Amino acid sequence: MGIFHILIIWSNSIDKTDFIINDLKSHFEIRKIFKVHWDKNLFLENLKTFYAHSQKHLNKDEYHHVLLNKKNTCGDGDFIAVIFKDNNPLFETRITSSGTALVNVNVYDRKIKYRELSNIGYDIHASNDEWETNKDLTVLFELNITDFCNKYTVNDDRIEKYTKNAIGVDGFENIQQLFYLLNNTIQYCVLRNFECLPSEYTVEGHGDIDLLVENKNYISYLTQAKQINDEPYRVYHTIKINGDNVPFDFRHIGDNYYDALWESNILESRKKEKCFYIPNSENLYFSLLYHAYVQKPIVKQDYLPKLKQYAKAIELTFNDNPECAISSLDAFLMQYRYEYTRPLDKTVFYNCDNLKFSKYAFRFGELISRSEVRVDDCVYKTKVYQKENSYFKTATKYLIDREYKYLTELQSEPHFPKIIAYGELDAEFGFIEISKCEGINPIEFFKQPTHQHLHYIKSFVEEMLKAITILIKHNILHRDLIPQNILVSENEGKCSINIIDFGWAVDIGDKNAITPIELGGRYHEKNGYSDVYSLGVAATDIEKFHGTRYECRVGNLLRQTTSHNYNDIQSLIKKIEQIQQQLPITLKDKLSEWKFFVQNRYRKEFLFSLLPFQVAYKCRKLWQSVHKSHLLSQS
Repeated sequence: MGIFHILIIWSNSIDKTDFIINDLKSHFEIRKIFKVHWDKNLFLENLKTFYAHSQKHLNKDEYHHVLLNKKNTCGDGDFIAVIFKDNNPLFETRITSSGTALVNVNVYDRKIKYRELSNIGYDIHASNDEWETNKDLTVLFELNITDFCNKYTVNDDRIEKYTKNAIGVDGFENIQQLFYLLNNTIQYCVLRNFECLPSEYTVEGHGDIDLLVENKNYISYLTQAKQINDEPYRVYHTIKINGDNVPFDFRHIGDNYYDALWESNILESRKKEKCFYIPNSENLYFSLLYHAYVQKPIVKQDYLPKLKQYAKAIELTFNDNPECAISSLDAFLMQYRYEYTRPLDKTVFYNCDNLKFSKYAFRFGELISRSEVRVDDCVYKTKVYQKENSYFKTATKYLIDREYKYLTELQSEPHFPKIIAYGELDAEFGFIEISKCEGINPIEFFKQPTHQHLHYIKSFVEEMLKAITILIKHNILHRDLIPQNILVSENEGKCSINIIDFGWAVDIGDKNAITPIELGGRYHEKNGYSDVYSLGVAATDIEKFHGTRYECRVGNLLRQTTSHNYNDIQSLIKKIEQIQQQLPITLKDKLSEWKFFVQNRYRKEFLFSLLPFQVAYKCRKLWQSVHKSHLLSQS
């Protein structure tokens, strides 16, 4: 059967063309070769669309920086695109730039070989599998694999010129072209009010097109969508279609618009309607029912006939009484273990009045997070609910038992939550209720300008090392010390920290513990787990929000403590003590901070930094009080 691939030789490596094409000919079946020309003034926009999938984890600024580097290193001139077929593909796991993946090694290993011909790096692109080939062909030539093969039926190794930007870079010709791109690149569906599509964009009374997508960054970069509001939680965008800026809302997995598991199911079970995808019949009815009664203060009248129609399609009867509607939602959500969720988008209404009719919504509190992790054939599930003064966690028993075991050992120690209740829900799930800890994750904490000072970083690292030392003395390795599992708050000008989520913690030296592939993400080293190393990565991350390189020096120091150091506990504790002794801020660091304040015109902060810390802290508080009084008097 064979599979198709595409390989790109960027302009700075165009001199390798003959060698690469001849080598490809000797191993694969060449279908077509193009010399592609993009408008130079739109080259970055073309790259933005082309690499949208692999770089979807980056925010807008980070992605722009990556694209600039890509353009500078690989060139912005015409490039060669070779489309070929591998009749004997061989799939194996490789560590790629996007993480571990199953790839066709016949092509992947050859791509690495071609890259080694120069010192440029990523001067050669090649698709790793047929899905990526389909995506690349659609973006570059507006043809998926099937349509490409139908158009180019004969193998041809002559180089043909192709002068056109990537699809949608300078706007879409029509909405059908947009949906063709989406159908071949991303999981999405139109949630509702799609009856007028594709002939008209919007239904009267509903001003935008509501899409549920797998990832908000991906669709934004892919379609050159413009975000209308600066707040990161806002989903309102416009896409240029036939010269018009057409409004879209991008709902996405994990945004709590619906339960994340339900959002995933909606995408996985979607069905084709005309030239686009919509939810299947069951999800269509219940997602609109949920939208009408949970996400709106009052039910829109034009929803009622639709709900009646959708209910009939799945052999149910719709009753517009709020109590009946919520009861029906309860039954549906309970059946699939979905939850009512408060959306991260603060502009979405959350109808607590209607939810008072629910016997399911607040049984454990308000759901704030959920996750599923697969290890071999087992799935480990977790849900966390927030109560007024505590958190209630339900999870697969293995995780709950681990949480209970380690928090019990740490009950008399600072920096860790206290157990309130623990027990069994059913044969598969257990629960644990813990005290509520104050604080936010360190990345959010250090984004705040008032916390971008060296003494806060020093305080944060000091407190974290104290907590990690406590763990080591109790023979505990957390293994998942990512920012989301660290809560930081301010206490009299210093950092107070709490460490949470011990579901994947282990005894130090335990080689037989269950370990998900993605556990710890980029916060764990390649060869194992070290909580000190994880702290080092987090400290380096904080540099993005700070004007000095202090924490990078500390981050590098912390990252030298690897899993190997955990083989000797006493030496490890001494190593941590040595790190703590090196933490005081040097004169060089202090001068760097002064320079940062001056450059950013923080004159008052510059003056405060000349004072002893406790005096400066009181002066800041006094200034804030006076400034607040001044603002009140002005209003």
